[in-house]
Amino acid sequence: MMRRGYIYCLSNPAMPGLLKIGYTEKTVEERVKSLYSTGVPMQFVIELKKYVYEPRKKEQYLHMLFTQYRCDKKREFFAIPLSLVKSEFHKIEGISDTTIISINSAPITYVSPPVPSYMDNMNDTIVYQEPIQSAVPKARPSTKSTSCTTSFCKKYFLPIILVVVIIVLVIIIA
Repeated sequence: MMRRGYIYCLSNPAMPGLLKIGYTEKTVEERVKSLYSTGVPMQFVIELKKYVYEPRKKEQYLHMLFTQYRCDKKREFFAIPLSLVKSEFHKIEGISDTTIISINSAPITYVSPPVPSYMDNMNDTIVYQEPIQSAVPKARPSTKSTSCTTSFCKKYFLPIILVVVIIVLVIIIA
């Protein structure tokens, strides 16, 4: 079974010029909270995150790619421009800054383009992609339905609900 998780790039106002590149199988927000300890004067800021298969391998690839920028071979900190990290992040297949909505645990998947086809195996979720709004950490994705404020959501939410209901009825009847 393939592992799923996030690769991420974090900055910290107390460490200007350094970026932390890592992975987690939890949420990036949980990882940021776990890093905020007495040894760190300020909380990390999420610069980039991407939901991927095999996050550890993706992290190792990025670390190898940025070896020359690494501050210490035993640490995940790099003295590298964010723009360079961002350009490499965009080349890795996955979903950036996602909102995941579960609707009554119905076994359906909806992924709006342009998302790679290998993500089609994400069961019991509807996934749609929104652009990154800011570097400020967002709240952990909720398992409850959220209000629709984007034009995509307003236009397609009702048809998606109808498809979900039909699929659930077919599963129940079958």
